[in-house]
Amino acid sequence: MSEKSVLPDNAGENPPNQVALGQTAGSGFSWMMSKTLFGKVFSFAAQMVLGTILLPEEFGIYVIALSVASFVRVFRDGGVQDVLVKRGDTYFQEFAGPAFWLATSFSLGVSGILVGISPVVAKLYGDPRLIPLLLIIAGDVLIRGLGTVLNAKLRIDLQFRTLAKIGMASAAIRYCGAIVLALLGFGALSFVIPVLVVALFEFLAMFAATRITPWLEKARFHTWPDFLGDSLWVTLTVLFQTLTLNGPYLVLSLLVSKETVGQYFFGYQLTSQFIRLMGFSVQQVLFPVMSRMADDSTRHTKALYRVYRVLLLTIAPVSILLGIIIEPLESLIWGKKWMAAVPLMQIFAIAAPLRIFSTIAFASLTSRGRFRQTALLTLVQAVLLMSGVWVAVRLFGDDLTKIALVAATVQGLFSYVMPVISLRSIGMQVWNFTSAVAPALIFALTAAGCTLLIGNLLPAEANPIVQILLRGCSFVAIYTILTRLFLSSHFIDLLNVAPNRIRKILSPLLGLKSDRNDI
Repeated sequence: MSEKSVLPDNAGENPPNQVALGQTAGSGFSWMMSKTLFGKVFSFAAQMVLGTILLPEEFGIYVIALSVASFVRVFRDGGVQDVLVKRGDTYFQEFAGPAFWLATSFSLGVSGILVGISPVVAKLYGDPRLIPLLLIIAGDVLIRGLGTVLNAKLRIDLQFRTLAKIGMASAAIRYCGAIVLALLGFGALSFVIPVLVVALFEFLAMFAATRITPWLEKARFHTWPDFLGDSLWVTLTVLFQTLTLNGPYLVLSLLVSKETVGQYFFGYQLTSQFIRLMGFSVQQVLFPVMSRMADDSTRHTKALYRVYRVLLLTIAPVSILLGIIIEPLESLIWGKKWMAAVPLMQIFAIAAPLRIFSTIAFASLTSRGRFRQTALLTLVQAVLLMSGVWVAVRLFGDDLTKIALVAATVQGLFSYVMPVISLRSIGMQVWNFTSAVAPALIFALTAAGCTLLIGNLLPAEANPIVQILLRGCSFVAIYTILTRLFLSSHFIDLLNVAPNRIRKILSPLLGLKSDRNDI
């Protein structure tokens, strides 16, 4: 069965609406970015506290359980959610019931597998503490599977505000719960118990928002093959994404000590959380919005260039700023407990913005029903990254800095090449793509270099708070001046997609006016 043959002719179509998609997307981005920033603050604060309470070994145990479970739980909904979003509201109304029962069947099966393999995994890694972690994750999978169709309904209706509010509440529950449990001595379990609570909360919140009851409809098993045609590739994409994210941890866990794995995980998570959360927000917004313009390649490509410009303008400085202040921040918070991971964190913080290149490209491909191409490209990404980490360990042993440098280089090269190659069919050109992503990165790196020169004026023993304030203020001032002088068109793109309230605040501050058009 071909990728497109399973889709009805009107897949993804929706009744015309009075609000331009550009404005809808902008509002969606604002809400999802608000959720991202809210979650980032909670996550960052929680990791700072947990890094003080828990041992590197406990982080390592959690990473192993999470990595193993991730490869199984990608099948929790069978890819049903993305297929529903792609096909649109008309299809949803007719097939929500069968979609629910198919997704539930997958989640039930995955939960059973996790329960069954937990003793095997514990024996393989020689640590019985892995069993309860995997059992709790199994419960999380089952509950989230029940909410698959509810989540799809909110995305189809472009209810990003509701999704953002649910996400904010979930972040507060998850990270506050983790801190409380760590203080009570739950160790690695502190990471997973709150996740189970969050899964139940999100199901109830989405039900309250949608008021739909797909579980009361018949399963209609004869319709399942139609879902599985596309959902197979969607599921494989999620599997390969999981391999990309967790594969390096598994490679490391087989070659180096748990403590080294914990150091790598701690450093990578701390510096990549913002990009990961932002990437998730981008996919949540772009996929349903771009599905509505999938047949208009000119409009689609124009929207992509604007998205790249706006996101790099905001993502690059945040991530690179973290890399600049991470050393004094580590000394201030953890007293050099995680100092061995500081160079790794600096490398990943500087390279992190590159990852958004491929994230946006993947959203574009899936919005046009290119599920198979997305899956295969994601597999290539995973293989390259895992191979890079394996080679780095073989060449440099457990040197975290060199391992990080190799991993970041591989990820960066793939993230740049992949969009240009995969999006040529809709008119994506190398120069236009480069001109969209390079300026903000160049100015952020320039601001970082100037900031480090300024920071060197302070003595090495200067108070960490003074170092953080000096570096932070210097970077923000230099980056703001450079981008406002030379990237005014990028700021206009930002204003074009910003909601009215935010635009009214930013416009006078920047001295620019919106020339909003529907993207």
